[in-house]
Amino acid sequence: MAGIREQKKERTRQEILKAAEGLFREKGYENVSMEEIAQAAFVGTGTLYNYFNSKDEIFVAAVDIINQAAESDNSIEQYEFSKGSNTSEIVIEYLEKQIKKYEWLMTNTLMKSLVKAIFNSAVSGNKLVNTLIKADYNLIDNIERLLKKLSENNLFEENPRVVAELIYAALMYEWLMYIYLENGTVEDVKRAVKEKIRVILK
Repeated sequence: MAGIREQKKERTRQEILKAAEGLFREKGYENVSMEEIAQAAFVGTGTLYNYFNSKDEIFVAAVDIINQAAESDNSIEQYEFSKGSNTSEIVIEYLEKQIKKYEWLMTNTLMKSLVKAIFNSAVSGNKLVNTLIKADYNLIDNIERLLKKLSENNLFEENPRVVAELIYAALMYEWLMYIYLENGTVEDVKRAVKEKIRVILK
């Protein structure tokens, strides 16, 4: 019975996270209330608070799922390269897969709302800020791992960490432009990042 009860609790938790992700994407982080999340997840507000103490906690839990997957990502070790492999296209392919994991975060409304929330609470102990920083470091670390593997196969000669940080900087620049420009799309971001990666790895 205890096992069934735990499974039901975990299903409810996942339904709450899924409902919250949809609301964050649609309305932005700051415009969503705990009551709306409870309603979208078909649970009572009191039940919601049994699982999460705040909206921050829900968002952190949703992003932490991606962070945990990134930390245990073993796909890089499975890459196989030949002498004629194109380094830029390998990195682009990997980065596209990583971006896909974060696509629910990548709506203009949500990104603008998150930036505002971060600036309003940008202190070192803030879980929201720290979770997003952790996601950034995971991405940089995994790009570095991929570049090191390319280096081991004589397909890359530069400093892996420095280049990983340059690729991350290119991605962050395009995301910021996406937030600032009203008519930008996620596809525009991907296209611009690809062009920058090809220049960085030329």
